[in-house]
Amino acid sequence: RLARDILNLQLPAGTTSDGAGTKSVQAYQEYIAGVQALNRFEIVPAKRHFERALERDTVFALAHYKWAIASLYDVAGWRARWDKTDPIADIGTPDATVEDPASIRHATAAARLSGSLPGRERTLIAGLVALISHDNARACDAYGSLVRADSSDVEALYGLGECLYSDDVVEPVRGDTMRLQFRSSWSSALRAF
Repeated sequence: RLARDILNLQLPAGTTSDGAGTKSVQAYQEYIAGVQALNRFEIVPAKRHFERALERDTVFALAHYKWAIASLYDVAGWRARWDKTDPIADIGTPDATVEDPASIRHATAAARLSGSLPGRERTLIAGLVALISHDNARACDAYGSLVRADSSDVEALYGLGECLYSDDVVEPVRGDTMRLQFRSSWSSALRAF
């Protein structure tokens, strides 16, 4: 707390500087400003703050992670990518055609650089990487483990809801290939959301 006061860091509620993953005060201040903007769904300013944090510390895993999260809410970026798609040529891969390659790069960089972060943050990052890789089962495993540890972890609950909602895999019921069911359910997703 004393360091935060000396450095004049304004931390959002529920955030601590423990295990931040950077030694750069300026990078951390930009990261906090980015988190605050992201929490207000001000996506473009949030991404700018995370980019400035990464200019000051290129191996700041949490800044990479939050940039990737912000990109998921970037509706303008999604629309721009969608406008460049060919509805006929891309019919089999609609999700892949609008994915943000920069988001994937930032999420994988966060995973690669997350070794010194606390377990919760490493698991959130692993869940995000699985989610954007369309490995919903692995994403749900990661997020589900966090929810079982803390049922009030909003970030983990949202991730769990997202992977449950996105999971469209159909499996046989007790091995009977004539009786199929979805592996996940939207009801479970709604409970998580």
